[in-house]
Amino acid sequence: MLALWFATPLLLIGLLAAGIPPLLHLLSRVRAQEVYFPTLRFLQRSMEKTARRRRIQHWLLLVLRSALLALLAVAVAEPISEATGGWLAGRNYAAVVVLDNSLSMGAQDGAQSRFARAQAQAIELLSGDDRPSLAAVLPTNSTAGDDALTARLDALRKTVSETTLSNARAPVAQKLARAMDLLAGETSLSKKAIYLFSDLQQVSFEELASLKALAAHKDIHLLVVNCASPLPTKPDNVGIADVEIGGRPVVHERLTFTVTLVNSSPVDRTVTVAMRVEGQPVALPVKTTLRAAGLEGDSRTVRFFHTFGKPGPVSGEVFLDANDDLPADNVRRFALDVGGRVGAIIVRGPRDPAEAPGLDAAAALLLAADPFGRADRPWPVLPRVVPVEDLSTETLAGADIVFFTDVPAFSDAQAKLVRDFVRTTGGTAAFFLGPAVQAENYNARLGEILPAELDAPVGEVGVDLPAVAMDWVDAQHPYFEGLYANPRDYLTAVTQRYFRLKVGVPPQVLMRLAGGAPLLVSRDAGRGRCLLCTTTASPRWTSLPASPVFLPMVVRMCLLARAGEGGGGSFLAGSQVTLRPRGLALPPDGAPATTLRIVREGDEAARGYDVKLSPTGEAVFDRADRLGVYRWQATGADGKSVEGCFAVNPPGAETRLTALPPAALRQMLARGGLERVYVGDDLSGATAAASADAQGRNWWDYLLAAVLVVLVVEAVVANRVRRRDEDAVPAYLNPKIAA
Repeated sequence: MLALWFATPLLLIGLLAAGIPPLLHLLSRVRAQEVYFPTLRFLQRSMEKTARRRRIQHWLLLVLRSALLALLAVAVAEPISEATGGWLAGRNYAAVVVLDNSLSMGAQDGAQSRFARAQAQAIELLSGDDRPSLAAVLPTNSTAGDDALTARLDALRKTVSETTLSNARAPVAQKLARAMDLLAGETSLSKKAIYLFSDLQQVSFEELASLKALAAHKDIHLLVVNCASPLPTKPDNVGIADVEIGGRPVVHERLTFTVTLVNSSPVDRTVTVAMRVEGQPVALPVKTTLRAAGLEGDSRTVRFFHTFGKPGPVSGEVFLDANDDLPADNVRRFALDVGGRVGAIIVRGPRDPAEAPGLDAAAALLLAADPFGRADRPWPVLPRVVPVEDLSTETLAGADIVFFTDVPAFSDAQAKLVRDFVRTTGGTAAFFLGPAVQAENYNARLGEILPAELDAPVGEVGVDLPAVAMDWVDAQHPYFEGLYANPRDYLTAVTQRYFRLKVGVPPQVLMRLAGGAPLLVSRDAGRGRCLLCTTTASPRWTSLPASPVFLPMVVRMCLLARAGEGGGGSFLAGSQVTLRPRGLALPPDGAPATTLRIVREGDEAARGYDVKLSPTGEAVFDRADRLGVYRWQATGADGKSVEGCFAVNPPGAETRLTALPPAALRQMLARGGLERVYVGDDLSGATAAASADAQGRNWWDYLLAAVLVVLVVEAVVANRVRRRDEDAVPAYLNPKIAA
């Protein structure tokens, strides 16, 4: 709001002069001219139109001349406006300093980082002549200063100097809301301000648009100090925003490392990306060019491929060969707990010795699970075939997935073994049916894990007999995703005989025959999964084993059956890390809890952390605030040691250093109800902007300019009126004028 006052209000008496033109108009009204003409009716319409036009022009002149005199009177009185409640430095006030210490503030702008510049200016504010009477300091990525306002500015200066850079994103909206709450509780001082020292990184300010606390604090002034360099060549930075690992972390499995790069520079940048595993280079470096920030192509992905040859915890990193403003985002680490070969058991039902080898369903699954079948050709799946009569706890030991091919029936003990393997152990059971299968036995003894009840088989087998084509495959499911670009390539198999399902609750259908009958269905049961194929894995009933989709489907069933190794993975800085050590023997009830020893690479072992495991075998680590690879080790109740590792990385959004324009920031806050927002490239600039808004503005010059404009317009209109008055009636028709 603006307050308006006059330097010489006595001169406003000149406003009375605005009444002079109307008064003169009333005193000098002119009677119409007398015109002698034989027949006046021919000029009646023309004269009426001329009179109306003249009347409008005269009123316009009247308004212009009155406005001219009024503007002159106001101008000489010197009107001055001032923002009510404006900011005046040097007076007693309360302030909250919000100090952005997120990762992006570590960017180097010349010889000094953004954060160092912010610290220096925050200390200057708390030390200078315009320092507040009461203050608080709120680092964006710390709980320091959340208590209350204080007059001990020396302690606050110490807080600023001891605040260190975080590796996380800045919750600016959360801290501004907290700052407003602190100021709202202060009633002894009427002047209140928030000083925000930040680089205005756009991703950190996006949440301000939904900050509802702004409307309730319109009396608070927000002074924003932009600590990023205003140079047109800044920022100069390319960062690694993400590393996504595709594939299962098991030996001999080819993993894909997809690296996302982001360019924040105002110019195109060419960088070289490389990858290391356990400190050793792997794959060939990749050189790529990114467009300038804001253009299409400022983000790009590159890929690396790597196969691990032995199991165990392993760490690595993808890094840039670049020298830019923010070195922290030039490397992104990863950690994996690489497992051994996936154990696949193929349980074969009774087989007729006279049956042709090509009709053996177990042989078809064995070939699909390990197409090479040779020790000199490493493969991530280790399958073996066992007869159903040998099914036991020892048989399933170390298995991740069990295939059942044309098993006629299960005993109570065998059924319990299978149910426990799925529900408790977390394994996968895949049933491929066949001619010998007894549907009633499956329903009765395996019904609690099967996706649906079995009905009678339908269809006839024969060379000249009809077959049902496959008409749909869930190409988005991990078993099939990305196998073929053309959906028709999934649908090459035909089936002559299959089991119908008594579907109560619809299962997850992965393959479907024409007419709607399910061919492959899935169900999660307990910790594991159950798969059911309504036909056989033998060519006896279907061409599925010979179709292009069969081999990759079986391999993915095996790889995805492997449960997480526990303890691996990548986490964001400051997040909570939950570890579930695999294969660690837990102590009995009442015994002391097992302790994990966690040490960050590069730190001495003495600086490690001890974390106790819960009775369920979980360890929660909440000190992952520093970037790097953390390794852990624990000894189980059986005396065996288990180890693992995990990586801590910065948020990918912090690599994009795009700043929010000051005008956009003010507009965003104004929509929320906060209008007193002042932005400067340094502390003095922000303070000057706030003070200038509060100082009086003299409108004398503007009013004089308006007087000149009105004077020119009045002269133009007056001349046109005079000219038209002279030409209204020709001289030869008016004897008085002619005389």
